[in-house]
Amino acid sequence: MNIPIKFLFEKYLSDKAVNGYSDVYDHFFHPLRDKYITLLEIGIGTLNPTHSNMLFWKDKHPEYQPGASLRAFKEYFPHGLIYGIDVNEDCMISDEERIKTFLMNSTDKIASDDIFGGLSKFNFIVDDGDHRYETQIKTFENFFGKLRPDGVYILEDLENPKELLEYFATTKFDYSLRDRMIIIKK
Repeated sequence: MNIPIKFLFEKYLSDKAVNGYSDVYDHFFHPLRDKYITLLEIGIGTLNPTHSNMLFWKDKHPEYQPGASLRAFKEYFPHGLIYGIDVNEDCMISDEERIKTFLMNSTDKIASDDIFGGLSKFNFIVDDGDHRYETQIKTFENFFGKLRPDGVYILEDLENPKELLEYFATTKFDYSLRDRMIIIKK
């Protein structure tokens, strides 16, 4: 049964459904739903109070666990390999098939190359990590080359869309703004 991504976000208590991102994800994901894909999510939803975190969400949803959207992506793509990175140990998942997480900072080019250099390229990269535009640009520069030629890179929860749009306007990338997201196609 093909459950819509919105219902999977709700099932696993990801905030992506209430943020209005389901339609965008469905648009890009649906054509590859039954294919063997790889997806990387940057930022797994920590509960660590010293970092940008999901504590506000956990107050509303006591059953919330870091990695909610990774689990939704895993169920949505039955043949997918789902990867995640975060700077917080509480986000590491070690006991779920088809989900692999890494403890690292997405702005660290050496670590990103060391960890992901030998893997096949990703169909999708979702940046839901630190939402400061400087970090989003550095992360994009470190990871965009790790996309397949027809891949899609999604920046979520834009705090400063103006600065990000100014950055992308100086590039030759195929990008578009959708609500609080920037979609970049390779």
